[in-house]
Amino acid sequence: MTQIDLFKRECNNDKYFKFVNLISKKLNVNNFFHTTKHIIKKMFQINLQKEYRAYRFSLLSYFVYHNELYTQTYVDKLEHLIKTLCLDNELNTNEQEYIIHFKNTVFAQIRNLKNLIVDFECLPKEEVYYKYRNIDIYVIKDQQKQVVTKNNELFITTKRLLIDKANNLFEINLKDITSIFPTNDYLQIKTIDKEFYIQTPDPYILYVSLERIFKLNKINV
Repeated sequence: MTQIDLFKRECNNDKYFKFVNLISKKLNVNNFFHTTKHIIKKMFQINLQKEYRAYRFSLLSYFVYHNELYTQTYVDKLEHLIKTLCLDNELNTNEQEYIIHFKNTVFAQIRNLKNLIVDFECLPKEEVYYKYRNIDIYVIKDQQKQVVTKNNELFITTKRLLIDKANNLFEINLKDITSIFPTNDYLQIKTIDKEFYIQTPDPYILYVSLERIFKLNKINV
């Protein structure tokens, strides 16, 4: 998920490299996670504000590159480090969205599963655990996308992935799925005889939700 321009502030002048040479003896990739906000503030110099910010972002970028995982531990450590390095008011929109994305994805992995109340008829021993809004589904035929449904609610049950609109049911049996693959724009689902693209605001959340149901049902995909 890491994007190359996230958590970086370019500063390549001679002043910066001289500054890094000096400060790295006190603050570097081997000790930055054990420093404190107080120490970070003590190192601040008004005439080197740009250079110091760029260096702190370089430490943050190093941490993200080497530790990125969809876990609560990673999210907690990332937020702790951002605050410690006094960068919580320096993040751009993409960086804030990155953190929100990881929080939401981790929540989908660990939240308590609750059987949702729905209007459609469930199969015997079927439970509905996830509901996602603003979903578009396309089927791939002759290498072209054909619309199946747009802007609807998608439900993930213990047996199916389905949309129920005006009693016109679209469903994919989980046991028919042979592979799932998330991209930044859609979730690709392949079944025994078809291929689908599911567009959603965050395909990774849908991906981990499906993975969780597969593990629950001991389905290998």
